[in-house]
Amino acid sequence: MGDKSARGRGGGGGGSSVLLPLVLLGCCAIVPAGQARSINGLETPRGCNWRHEDDRSQQTLVCRLRSISGAASLVGNISTQQAENVFSLGFECSEGLFLDSQLEEGPGATVGPASYLGALPRLERLRLEHCKVRNLPGGAFASAPGLRKLTLRSHSADWSSAALDLHRDALRGLPELRELDLAENNVWSLPGEFLCPSPSLASLNLTRNRLQDVASLGLADWASACAQNLEVLDLSSNELSALPDNGLAGLRALTALRVQDNAIAAVGDHALAGLHNLRSLNLSSNRLVALPPELFAKSRELRELVLSNNSLAVLAPGLLDGLGN
Repeated sequence: MGDKSARGRGGGGGGSSVLLPLVLLGCCAIVPAGQARSINGLETPRGCNWRHEDDRSQQTLVCRLRSISGAASLVGNISTQQAENVFSLGFECSEGLFLDSQLEEGPGATVGPASYLGALPRLERLRLEHCKVRNLPGGAFASAPGLRKLTLRSHSADWSSAALDLHRDALRGLPELRELDLAENNVWSLPGEFLCPSPSLASLNLTRNRLQDVASLGLADWASACAQNLEVLDLSSNELSALPDNGLAGLRALTALRVQDNAIAAVGDHALAGLHNLRSLNLSSNRLVALPPELFAKSRELRELVLSNNSLAVLAPGLLDGLGN
C-alpha cells in the first residue's frame, strides 16, 4: 500500500523522479538540434528554411543569398535524399545590395545557365526575388524541365538602369511551364517567339515593368502567336498609352486581361478582336474619356468589367448591349 501512494504523488517518491528523466531523454535524444529547420526529417542547408507559400500544403525551401551567384554552391550542399523532397524552391537575394546577379556560366562552359538545378529532379516551382538579374540567357532554366511555375522579380523599379534583357530562347527546355511571373524587372518588350518553348503557358504576369506598346509583346497574330493557351495576362502598372486594334488577337484562350494603372487614353474599335473567351477586363486607373461603341460586340463571355478611375462621363449607346450576364 505504501508503495502505491508513493507512486501516485506528483511531488515526490522514487517513481516520479525516475520517470521524468526517461521521458525527456526519449523526446530529445532522437531529435537533432538542426531539425527545427527540417521537413520530412531532413535538415535544411545553412541559410535556408521551409516555408508555406501561396496557401499551398506543399512547402517551399527558401534560401537567402547576397546574389544569385551563390545559388550553385548552396544547391551543391543539398544531399540526394534532401533533393528528392524539393518540389518548390525560392532564392531571396539581399534587398539592400544592388549586386548584379548573373545566370550565365563561365567561359568555356558546356552546360546551361543555372545547371545546378538539375540536382533537384522533382522541382516544379522556382522563385527568384530581389536578385538583380540583368540578362536572362537562352535555356536559362533548361536543367529543370519539370518547372510549372517560374517567378523572377528583381524589384528594380528604383534602379532604372537595371532593365532585364530577355533572350528569345530564355524559356527553352520548359515545356511544362504554366505560370510565368516577370513582374518588377524593368522589361521594355518581349523578343519574338519568346513564349514558344512553353506551349502550356496559362498565366503571364508582366505588371510593374516599362512596357509602352502592346505590339512589343508579339501577341497579335493567331497563326504565329506562341501563347495560344494563355488564359490570364497581367499588364497592369506599365506605361501603355493605347490598346490598338487586334493587338492581342492571338490569345484566343484568354479569359482575364488586366491593364489597370497604365496611361491608356485610346482604345481601338477592335482592340478585343479574337478574345472570344474573355470573361474579365480591368481598365481602371487609366486616361480614358470614351470607349468605341462596338468594343464589346463580340465579347459575349464577359462577366466582369472594371472602368473606375477614368474620365468616362458618358458611355456610347449600345456599348454594353449583349453583356446581360
